Amino acid sequence: MSEETRSLRAGWAIFAILGALLLINGGAAVEDCQSLRPVHEGEEAPEFSAPRIKANGSLGREFSISETRGQVVVIDFWATWCGPCEASMPVLEGIATAYGDRGVRVISVNTEGPGAAQRARRMTDRLAPSVELLSDTGVASALYKVNTIPHMLIVDRAGTVRWVHRGLGSVGSLRRDLSQAIKALL
Repeated sequence: MSEETRSLRAGWAIFAILGALLLINGGAAVEDCQSLRPVHEGEEAPEFSAPRIKANGSLGREFSISETRGQVVVIDFWATWCGPCEASMPVLEGIATAYGDRGVRVISVNTEGPGAAQRARRMTDRLAPSVELLSDTGVASALYKVNTIPHMLIVDRAGTVRWVHRGLGSVGSLRRDLSQAIKALL
C-alpha cells in the first residue's frame, strides 16, 4: 500500500471518528436543552414544598403542591425587586377573590429565599392579600425551570399544567388570559 493511500485512509478514519463524536455530542446537547426548558402545558406539575410566609414575615409550616389536588391552582413565581411582578399582583388578587370560593387557589412563590420573607409579606399584604405566600430557596423554581419572572402557571384539578405565562406583557391581557384559562377549567 502506498504512502498516499495510507494517508488518505487515515484521513477518512479521523473524519469518521470526528463525525461520530459530533453526533454523540449533538444528541447530548439536545437532551440537555430539553432538561433546561420550562415546564409546559400538558405536563404534570412537579411536586414541591416550600415554607409559607406568615403574617409577621416569619416562615411557617410547609406547603406542598400535592395538597392542592382537586383544586385549580395558579402558581406565580416572582421577586420583590421585579416591577412587572409588582404590576401583576393586583391581577392575582382579583383572581383569588373572584374564584377562591369556586375551588381556585393562588399560590405566590417568592424566589428570593428566606431573607426576603418580610419584604415579600409587606408587598403581598399591600397588593395581593388574598394569595398564599411561599418562600422558595430555589428548589421550586428549579423544578419548574423558572428563568423569567413573573412566571405563572395554572394547574388543573388532576395536577396537570394547563397554562403557562412568562413575563408580563400588559396587565389587561394578563387579567383576560388568566380568567379565560381558569373559566375553562371550572
